[in-house]
Amino acid sequence: MSVELPPKFTTLPKKDGYPSCIDEWYACEITEPKEDDKDQVATANIIPPTKPIELSPELMLKIFFELYDNVEPTESVVEVMRLLTSVCHYWREVALSSTAFWSRIVVCNPLKGHVNMVREWLRRSGSRPLTIDFTHYSCDEATQKRSTRILKTLLKHVHRWYNVKFELSNFEAEHLGWPSSEDEAPLLRHFALIHEEDLSSDFSTTLWTSVCSTGLETIQAYGCKLNRHMYRLDEDQFGEVGYLLGDDIEIMDRLQELQVEAYTTARFLYFVRSCAMLQRLVLHHIEDVDGPIFSILPNPRPLQPFPLSHLVELKIEGTSEAMEKIARYLVCPALRYFTFAGEGLDVEVVLRFLEDSNCQLHSFDIEFDAPTPGALGALMDAFGSNLSQVELMVLRMTILDEPFIRPANRGVRVMPRLVALACLVSGNEVDTAGELKSVVLDHIRSPRLRDLDLGTIGVCHRPLTRLVQRSGCRLQKLTIPLPLLRPATILKLATLPELRDIVHLQVTVSDAGPLLSTMQLNSIFPQLTRFMLLYDTADADDLAQLFASRHETMEFTRIHRIPWIEFH
Repeated sequence: MSVELPPKFTTLPKKDGYPSCIDEWYACEITEPKEDDKDQVATANIIPPTKPIELSPELMLKIFFELYDNVEPTESVVEVMRLLTSVCHYWREVALSSTAFWSRIVVCNPLKGHVNMVREWLRRSGSRPLTIDFTHYSCDEATQKRSTRILKTLLKHVHRWYNVKFELSNFEAEHLGWPSSEDEAPLLRHFALIHEEDLSSDFSTTLWTSVCSTGLETIQAYGCKLNRHMYRLDEDQFGEVGYLLGDDIEIMDRLQELQVEAYTTARFLYFVRSCAMLQRLVLHHIEDVDGPIFSILPNPRPLQPFPLSHLVELKIEGTSEAMEKIARYLVCPALRYFTFAGEGLDVEVVLRFLEDSNCQLHSFDIEFDAPTPGALGALMDAFGSNLSQVELMVLRMTILDEPFIRPANRGVRVMPRLVALACLVSGNEVDTAGELKSVVLDHIRSPRLRDLDLGTIGVCHRPLTRLVQRSGCRLQKLTIPLPLLRPATILKLATLPELRDIVHLQVTVSDAGPLLSTMQLNSIFPQLTRFMLLYDTADADDLAQLFASRHETMEFTRIHRIPWIEFH
C-alpha cells in the first residue's frame, strides 16, 4: 500500500554544504557526525556489538503495573491495556500470562466497546479478587445503557469483589437501574460510594444489600446515607412501627475505617457499636434529629455507653446536639486525633468526652462558641491533662453577643510536644478577640513550638511576646494580623531572638491602612524566604504589588483569605 509523502522543500537554498531538502539534511546529520562527536563515535566503535537487551517477564509485569497505577481517574484502564497488548507479540504474551494484571477494572463513562472489553477482562482475571473503580458522570442515554450493562456484568462477579469504588452523579444514578442480587461479597474489604446528592432509598437499599460482607474493613459513603440500611431499619414503617433486627447488626466486626454521611445520631450509634475494630471514623452532616427513636421499637434496648477500643481518629461535622449524644455513649481510650466542625458547640462537652475516654490526644482541632469563664477555664486546665501531649492544636472560636468575662488565671500549662498552634476567632468584636487569644496564649508554655497562627483580628504583640519568651521556642512559621506589622509594633518584635529563625511569614489583611510597603522585612527576619499576604479587601491588591516590588529576592504569594487556616 503506497503512502503519500509530503513534498520536499526544494526551495531551500543550497549553501555552505547544506542539503537542498529536509530529507537530505537529516541524512547528513546521521551519516556525517560533527567534529565534536567524532571522539564519541570512535569510542563506541571499540565496544563489540551485543544482542538487544531482553527484559524478563517478571520485570515487564512490574513495568506494566507501574503504568497501571498512574492511570488518571478520568481515564479507563481498558485503553491502557489495549495499547500494551498491541505493541508486539512478546508484550501481549507477558500481559496475558498474569491473571492479577486483569483483576483491576477502571472505567470512566464507558464508550462503545467497553462492555465487551470488561467481559473479556473478567475472563482473563480468572478467579482473582477484583479491584473496581467505576465512574459515571455522563448524561448521554447510550452511555447510561452501557453503564447499566457493565454494572450487571460486574454484579455477576460480586463474590470476587475486593476493593470497589463507585462515583456517580445524581441524575445518572437514578437511571442506572442497579440490579438486585441475593449474592453476598465474602471477599469485599474496601467499599466506596461517592455521590453528589442523596441517592434514592431503593438504590441505596439494593446497593447495600449487594455489598454486605462480614469482612469489610473500610467504608466511604458520601451522598447516599447508607446508614439508613446498615442494620435493616425499615424506612417505610419507621415512625409508626419500625424494627431493628439485632442479629444483622453484627456484620461489621472487622471494619477499620468508616466515612459516611450519618444524618441520624442514634441509629448510627446502634450500628457503630458493633464495629469493635474501628480505627478511623469520619462523620459528615450528622444531626440529632432522631428524637425518641428507641421508644417506638417493639423491644427497645436502651443504648449503654460502649468502647471503641481501637479508634485512633475521630472527625465530626455536625451539630452540637449530635456531639453531645456521641460524647454520652462513645468511649475511645486509644483516640489520638480529634476534629469537630459545627456551630454552637459547648467545649465542656468535648472535654468531658476526652476525660471519660482517658485518652492522650496528638491532634486537637475544634470549632466552638466563645465559652463562658468556667468553660474557658476548663479548657485551660485540659492543657495540662488530656491535651498535654498534643502536637497540633487548632482552636476556632466564635464570638457571641454576650459580654466576655475573662476567667481567673489558672497558671501556665506546659505542653512539651506542641509544635503547631492556631488560635482563630471569628466575629466583629476586635477587643473580645484579642482577649480570647490572650487567655489562650498566657496559659501555654511549649519549647518545641514552631508554627503559630494568630488569625486575622484581635491580637496584640504582648501575648505573643510572653508566649515565645516563656517557652524559649524558635518559631519558623508565623501567621499574624496586619496591625502587628505596624512600625512601632514590628520593631518591638524584632528584638525577640525567638523570632529570628522565621522563614515563612503570613500576614492577614483586613484593611490596607498600614504602610507595609515601606518595610524591609529581611532586616527584621533575616532567615525569611517566603512571605504570603492573605487579604479580603480590593485595595489590598495594590498594596501587595507595591510590597512585592520592594522584596524582589523573596518568594511572594498573595491569595484571598479563606475562612480558616487549616494545618495538615
